[in-house]
Amino acid sequence: MISLKEFLKKPTEAPKEPDQQGNHFPVEQRRELTNSMSQAISRTSLSHLPGDKVGAFSDQVAELATSDEVMDELSDALGTPKSGETEDEFVARAKATMTAILNRKLSK
Repeated sequence: MISLKEFLKKPTEAPKEPDQQGNHFPVEQRRELTNSMSQAISRTSLSHLPGDKVGAFSDQVAELATSDEVMDELSDALGTPKSGETEDEFVARAKATMTAILNRKLSK
């Protein structure tokens, strides 16, 4: 089994050039993540902020979450799926790990 890092860096059709921040995470997935974060943030305590501020914040969080640095840290922390671990369990572990990484980086 391959790690998350190997999976994310694996070219699907053609090798992807890094974006202007040097990240290799596909732009389409970054947009989906940004939209999901924006929706989630709008339901949180940040909902009192103007819409453009929530959008800007979710864009910044999505950029951080999809950076090579965070993806590498997430992949290293996750490793490969554990023996007997279901896909749902692996995804739940990945979500919890990603949340902890982002909380630590955003609280600096």
